[in-house]
Amino acid sequence: MAPIFARSKCYEDTLPTLKELRSKGVKTGIVSNTSWGSPAELWRSEIRRLGLDSLIDSVVFDRDVGWRKPSERIFKFAMKSLGVQPDECLFVGDEPKWDLIGPRAVGIEAILIDRNVDIRNAERRSIKNLHELALQF
Repeated sequence: MAPIFARSKCYEDTLPTLKELRSKGVKTGIVSNTSWGSPAELWRSEIRRLGLDSLIDSVVFDRDVGWRKPSERIFKFAMKSLGVQPDECLFVGDEPKWDLIGPRAVGIEAILIDRNVDIRNAERRSIKNLHELALQF
């Protein structure tokens, strides 16, 4: 995983947006599939390295649940870990196949972040950066 983690980074809007959401009392979480069967703990270490851990309330990987996105089970697990109901959630993802079907199946509003404006269309609500997200709260 070292070559993958060597390329990872936070976008310039990630930490400021998470800090702003935290200051507004918004709970945040990460729901993600791990790559190639890699252990979730490696990914948790990467989250700490990137400085996200102190700004995120819950991290749920497919390895924690036994089901990958878009399974409803991973989203239900994440809601339980945050202590929230579907109508209190907004899921932001970057892949329509994984990040719209699953959350919407359990009643969570889902939007796409499309930094390159490649997947926007009238049928999909999307944002181009996380600053747009923070404006909604």
